[in-house]
Amino acid sequence: MKNLRESAILGHVAQKMQIYKNLPEQVPLKSLMNIDLSTPYNKVSEVFTSYRAFAKTHGAQHTKNVLLFANYLGAKKGIHPVDMEIINEAAVYHDLLHVKAGNVKHAEAGANWYLENGRDDISKSEVAFLIEAHEIGHKRYKALLDERFPDITETHKNLLIKCLEVLQDADKLDIFRYEIENPSWQRFDPTRLNDPQSAELMSASLELNVRQSLDSGYLQVKDGQIIKAKIISKQKRL
Repeated sequence: MKNLRESAILGHVAQKMQIYKNLPEQVPLKSLMNIDLSTPYNKVSEVFTSYRAFAKTHGAQHTKNVLLFANYLGAKKGIHPVDMEIINEAAVYHDLLHVKAGNVKHAEAGANWYLENGRDDISKSEVAFLIEAHEIGHKRYKALLDERFPDITETHKNLLIKCLEVLQDADKLDIFRYEIENPSWQRFDPTRLNDPQSAELMSASLELNVRQSLDSGYLQVKDGQIIKAKIISKQKRL
């Protein structure tokens, strides 16, 4: 049964990835599994348990996926562990106030919430900036950066942009939760990523989401194929 499930998963991922062209060489999901994220993962569990009434649109699993991708991308870009902690903190809280799907104000609200309630032993302003800017484009986040940090050096500004773009790409890569069957008419556009090389994690993201959707009961294996389960409760969705 286990071998059947594995074969179905890998076949499903390979089939769905065929619609994408000219991608960088894909990084296997197993290559990400040796990243030690026990500390931020525990923080996610604590936060989403304490503030369950807030985070209704994007849950703990999405947040953990973002942390996984962000830490891989951050390591590849040589981001210092101190700065990686800023990214991780922002990742934990970036969707905390995304209470309703389509709420475009959740990032700004989340940033303001963090400034009032976040840790005192970390740069709250930098974490809040990453939270507020995680869903906006280049021109807007550069303007926001100048507004929030008018006196910082160009080097520091470029570092914050680098950290933000890692968080944004990690967030975008967890796209396959929304339409796990990924029909060609609703596929993810890799050009949305800040760094084209980040697209090397697309297969890993799809595989991770398939596995999580099987575990939750949203998908099932039938006759060697991955299909959507007919009945799924809202509580089981990712």
